[in-house]
Amino acid sequence: GWRGPPPRPRPPPRPSPPRRDRLPVPRLTSVPKPGAKPCGDDLDRRIASLAGPAVLSFLILPIAQATDLFWVGRMGEALALAGQAAASQLYSTLSFLTSTLPTITVPRIAAARAAGDDAAVQE
Repeated sequence: GWRGPPPRPRPPPRPSPPRRDRLPVPRLTSVPKPGAKPCGDDLDRRIASLAGPAVLSFLILPIAQATDLFWVGRMGEALALAGQAAASQLYSTLSFLTSTLPTITVPRIAAARAAGDDAAVQE
């Protein structure tokens, strides 16, 4: 037989209110079309504002090493120059390895924070 009217569909879930402990995400005023070249919009200005500090960060290590090479080279000792070159290579390698740690850890911490997992954030 007859079982009555079909069940009513459920209404869509309400969006949760924004959390107050999160920083606001800056919104871009325009979205570039795929394949678009730089057009001077908000995104281009944000990228350009990061260019100076990024270039300076990349130049610090080679400038310091060139300065060391200059002064040790003025000593006139080939062995001292070879030692400085080896130390410079070791320093560059350690600097590279330690600079990759934030690249690995920051996304994991951000994902744990977004999920509200404070225990994972503290690990």
